[in-house]
Amino acid sequence: MKTLETYFKLVMILISTNNLVFTQNYKVPIKFWGLQSINGIIGVEGEYKTQKMKLRSDYSDNLKSSILVGQIGLNTQSYFYHPNLISLETEMEYNPGTQKDVYLVIPDRSDVNTGERARGLITFLRTQPVIVSGNVNYAHLYTNREYATNIESFNTGFGGGIRYRNSFAPISVSYQNEKIDQRELQTKRKYLTERQNVRINSEASFWEKDNNRFTYTFDDYKRQYYSNTKIESKISSFSLNSNVNFDSSNTNTLSSNIYYSLNSGDIEYNRLQINENLYVELQSNFNYSGNYNFFNFDQNRPNTKQHTITNKLEHELYKSLRTHLFYEYINSSQTFSNEYINTVGIGISYTKKIPFGV
Repeated sequence: MKTLETYFKLVMILISTNNLVFTQNYKVPIKFWGLQSINGIIGVEGEYKTQKMKLRSDYSDNLKSSILVGQIGLNTQSYFYHPNLISLETEMEYNPGTQKDVYLVIPDRSDVNTGERARGLITFLRTQPVIVSGNVNYAHLYTNREYATNIESFNTGFGGGIRYRNSFAPISVSYQNEKIDQRELQTKRKYLTERQNVRINSEASFWEKDNNRFTYTFDDYKRQYYSNTKIESKISSFSLNSNVNFDSSNTNTLSSNIYYSLNSGDIEYNRLQINENLYVELQSNFNYSGNYNFFNFDQNRPNTKQHTITNKLEHELYKSLRTHLFYEYINSSQTFSNEYINTVGIGISYTKKIPFGV
């Protein structure tokens, strides 16, 4: 308990110090709840059109269509005690709308759409190395379709995250839960979706001229259709994006992209993809670019695997004259077949200015 109390006191000291340094010209008052900004929007948009149609079969019709859409929105930004301690953002919006189509020879149709949504975001210690945040979302949409079934859908979600900022390897962890409930009111058919997502991001640099980004995600995805058929997928994926520069001008570079995904549940498969790119400027106006790509997809019995190697050596004699030598190798194999492709080529590119272009 004493450790927690000590940590709270240190945080308050940091917040107060930050407030004195950062807001020398504008002192933020300390209060239980402070409203920093409030703004909104009220708008109406309409459209009316008429169209006469006549075909060679003597079929003719006269269409009259009208659309009217409204928008009412309210956004606020506030804080509790101090903006650097707890900040709060809210968004609310209401969108009524109607559409009517009137025909001469076929049945008329009118639609009524209403929707509202709300979003809230709360952030703790936003100026400190460790930032904690939470969010909640709500959306509702109702569509009344004449001569058809009405549709109503609810979208609810909540989540949160924590981020640790530092000079070596900043890292963030987030969690999001989302549910969608969509129903056809007359037919009683429904479509339900529930998704849980965990995401971890981190960036690191081991020396001055490299940049590396690591990402891990986990998705638990459930779907239920009107026939009560349930489908569940659990997807784990990992990706690494790395870029290394060999000179100060960032001309000679090596980039690596690795992605792996494992899907379990009703649909099972795993996927691995590796992509390497190298570009080097050589002496005497030569430059080399190479690429290696590996792809592997395994789903029960069927398996697809492919290696692709591309090499290109280019020479610039003048700015208008370039020559290159090209070679590509492809090794593609599936469960019941194999394919090998070798491609060699040379090329000359000459560019000349003419009075009306190039």
